[in-house]
Amino acid sequence: MRTIFCLLAIAGLLCACRKQSTHTLPGNLVQAFPRSAAEKTQVDLHQEILTVLQEVYQDPAALREVNAAIYSGYYEDERVLLKDLLWPETSALYQSGKRPGAAPTGIFSRRFREALDRLDCPLLQAQLSATAAASIPNASGSVLPAAANAWQWPVANTSIYFPYSAIYPISWEEEQPQQSPTLVAADREADAGPGRQPYRCGARICYRPTIVNDDYASRQPTHIITPGATINQQPVIAATPTKPAKGSLIFLGQVRCVRQYDRLISFTGNGGGSELKFIRGNGFLRQNADGHITAPANTVSVYLSRQEIRKKKWKTVSAIWDANWLPDNKEQVFGIYEEDTEGSRTFSGSIVTKIKSLTIEPISYSFTVQTNDEIIRQLAWDRNSFFTYNQGKLQNGCMTDDQQWTIYDCLTPVSYTLPQQ
Repeated sequence: MRTIFCLLAIAGLLCACRKQSTHTLPGNLVQAFPRSAAEKTQVDLHQEILTVLQEVYQDPAALREVNAAIYSGYYEDERVLLKDLLWPETSALYQSGKRPGAAPTGIFSRRFREALDRLDCPLLQAQLSATAAASIPNASGSVLPAAANAWQWPVANTSIYFPYSAIYPISWEEEQPQQSPTLVAADREADAGPGRQPYRCGARICYRPTIVNDDYASRQPTHIITPGATINQQPVIAATPTKPAKGSLIFLGQVRCVRQYDRLISFTGNGGGSELKFIRGNGFLRQNADGHITAPANTVSVYLSRQEIRKKKWKTVSAIWDANWLPDNKEQVFGIYEEDTEGSRTFSGSIVTKIKSLTIEPISYSFTVQTNDEIIRQLAWDRNSFFTYNQGKLQNGCMTDDQQWTIYDCLTPVSYTLPQQ
């Protein structure tokens, strides 16, 4: 990927058409700006895509197609990859059947290429030309990427992110107008940044500079051009126990997060909602040759949107944390962290459990996870203590829809229940 960036950096001019205005923001709102050549090229690419989208969104059908892809929920975090919109013929999202039935298909791709032909956007033109060179014609005569590496171009893996999308009702009928979104090209790691706000000027939609933050995005539809998207892999949700039981099957029941761990705007792919990881470290008859635990036994992923975090909503997860907590497994590691695309932290300590020699004794654990944040929670959970106090009615100042189970860490950024059966 870096090689691609470096080659394209030679042509690293911005679209000559309309370069986004730069605004001065309070220092505490900005975490970082791009430094490396690859990062600067990625930001330039975002600016070019923004310029093209200003033309594409003149067609309401193209905007409906983008929103339909986002609202399908195929990807986590209210977004869609450009490769799906540019090549719908090969898009797994389009073939998934999750888009609304009346949603347009192929209009975005056509409008995007028409706009690009009129504009001076060297990075986009170079990447799409290279992709076309590695393509084959399909039955309809259009070209589709043939080589796997064609999908690795940054433009294909850039996404359109629609924060707070759940607030805005969308109609898929042609006669129903849609509100044009403000456009943001991610050029920083920050919770506020410059955007382009739409307004009517005759028959066209024009754009003027504005500042976008969470308050703004919750009042005005906003599309942020940013790297990456993760396919929504919803876990199989089991039936959560409705009252305390004596069994040893432990669920992660409900989760609430009240802190935005990621930035609203990000050129590194670290922006948007928060992906929490709930880990279980288990040494029961499974330590390595050196007598250590070097990896979690399992991890439960919980994605929360910025809207869910902002409104302090409880989210039902009902995923298995431990299928059978045996009596001789005296302690287990319980940990929480927020996953990022870079950075690292290490969980380490010791727990008491039955080891391979069939004796019960302390065993150390140490494993590294990918995050820019401090570890949210780490403890050696004693089995007897857990089953003694996990009997419900211990709300600790929190209230949830399920009042049967103890709420843990209620006054911290991340709270949760652990039902059992």
